[in-house]
Amino acid sequence: MDEKLYAIELAGQCNELTAWRILKDASAAMLDANASSVDPSRIEIKDDGSFALAAPSDAELKGFDAPETCHGTTAANSGVWSLAASLFYIVMGCQVMNGKGGSAQHESSRLPFMRSTWPKLSALIQQCLDYHPERRPSMQEVNTMAAEQFMTCSETVKKGPKFQEKTLDQGRPDSDAIAAFWPEAMQSANK
Repeated sequence: MDEKLYAIELAGQCNELTAWRILKDASAAMLDANASSVDPSRIEIKDDGSFALAAPSDAELKGFDAPETCHGTTAANSGVWSLAASLFYIVMGCQVMNGKGGSAQHESSRLPFMRSTWPKLSALIQQCLDYHPERRPSMQEVNTMAAEQFMTCSETVKKGPKFQEKTLDQGRPDSDAIAAFWPEAMQSANK
């Protein structure tokens, strides 16, 4: 029995290197197939660790179509939006636009941000999710940047983990220890 694995199974557990590889491989496959949409259940994990597009099925997930597609038109960069929404789901474990995808996006909608520790990937995904298709990068631009960043990230991983210097006073049991432990910036609830 040859069971296939799909990127949707990585949802919420995807590291940066894998995210760049998914973006690189899936954008190349979309360029080859001239595909205008994708969802995480169509991104197949190959035996060698690469990713490919599986054929569309009747059980495609909703919420991964670009806003213009949801409103009955298509644009050259609709696939870019779809791929970005798919990658956002794979990395974060939730869909964009409060789980409603492109059908809920409007011109004034705030673009989601993934992780401050992954600034290049997060910024690229935001650009790809722009409401206006003409402001999005082309699929070729996405593929080129993903290939470059995949190589950079691979080299960083080969060098080993980067250790942060401890700046805490280990003798002070206060809220500074919690704030320093948490990787994202925290804001007071009183603001």
